[in-house]
Amino acid sequence: MTYYLKSKHSFNFFIICACCLFIACSKSKSVAPLSITSVDVNKGIYNSTVNITGTGFSTNRTADNVRFNGKPAVITAASSTSLTVKVPLKAGTGNITVDVNGTSVSGPIFTYIPSAQVSNYAGTGTKGALNGPGSTASFNGPNALAIDASGNLYVSDPGNWLVRKISIDSVVSTLAGGGNPNQDTDGIGTQASFPNATTAIALDGAGNVYVTQFEGVIRKITPTGVVTTFLDGRFVPGYSFDYPSGLAIDASGNLYVSVFFHNQVQKITSGGVVTNFAGTGNSGSDDNFPGSFFNPAGLKFDPAGTLYVADYNNSKIRAVDPTRHVTTVVGFTPPNTFNSGSVNGPIATASLRGPSDIAIDLKGNIYIADTGNNMIRMISADRTTVSTLAGTGKNGATNGPGAAASFNLPTGIVVDALGNIFVADSGNNVIRKIVMN
Repeated sequence: MTYYLKSKHSFNFFIICACCLFIACSKSKSVAPLSITSVDVNKGIYNSTVNITGTGFSTNRTADNVRFNGKPAVITAASSTSLTVKVPLKAGTGNITVDVNGTSVSGPIFTYIPSAQVSNYAGTGTKGALNGPGSTASFNGPNALAIDASGNLYVSDPGNWLVRKISIDSVVSTLAGGGNPNQDTDGIGTQASFPNATTAIALDGAGNVYVTQFEGVIRKITPTGVVTTFLDGRFVPGYSFDYPSGLAIDASGNLYVSVFFHNQVQKITSGGVVTNFAGTGNSGSDDNFPGSFFNPAGLKFDPAGTLYVADYNNSKIRAVDPTRHVTTVVGFTPPNTFNSGSVNGPIATASLRGPSDIAIDLKGNIYIADTGNNMIRMISADRTTVSTLAGTGKNGATNGPGAAASFNLPTGIVVDALGNIFVADSGNNVIRKIVMN
């Protein structure tokens, strides 16, 4: 009897040990070591999909952790050999890593590509002159922008005969102008009036705002809103200011005005002395000195003192160096070619259509209000390629990813110190904001 029990217990013990050994062996065979063997793409934009292939992943998504350059990614599907993830916001460039239950493995380098996100910054889209929060304020054909060191925007609002200000928290106010087209007066704030449409706007180093009017008058507005006439171009002997369409100010406080219908860029000293800076006055697209333009529009200086010109009817971006020599940056098409197209790629073959304004960021990238194409374009800092930052090319007011967004006659553009881009979307009566994610 005792022998029988001992034998039974011994047999049971043997069976249990065998089962444990079988389970352990089976488990060791079924759980592969954690590894990343490949990813289907090694670069992409925010929220794009990446498929990671490997071994040792958990089928329970909560047990898997994926990071791009240290930033956590959202996992949308998981199996033991594959993970489907979304690229995290502003991931930068670095390794993809996978962590499963405390074990981590590093995979290939992923390159994050910044992408544009477009939204309405101020304006309802309905014509009007309402002040207040950007979501309820209104404009009438805003056509030019300037930005100060604090990030406040200044808007030429010609349909309302006003100069507006948008604070950094997107509150709109009237900086100057009473909205009366039948008066031509200086004064303080709304006591002043602009009888003709404002066409261009710029700030000097002291925070004074300069604005041009259609007939050639240039007004100065102090930070406290005092408006004076800086120069009346109608009475400058030997010079014409027929539709000043671009305005820029150099480090010494000199003003530069592109005169649309006279195909010139003119320089005005702080004392009001006017000289021709570039352009023969005849329409053309000649480089070298003094060069020629066909309806020059927006102007911007880079830190080196080179003046960039949006050459509207030539569909080109031109550069005028400090020695006044003109070169073509992009738009190597025959002279007087407005309808050039919207080709991206190498700068030698890229094309624009009626650019109205330009902005330059701290890295040296040039942003273009490509009005004729209803797009925002970019010239790389190394001046080798052109790309479309935002805009489908069709008239519209759609917000969202740059490739799906739409504009209606974007005419003014500025960029702040953080790289955010603001656009005067004239046909939509709004100010748009483009954030690079």
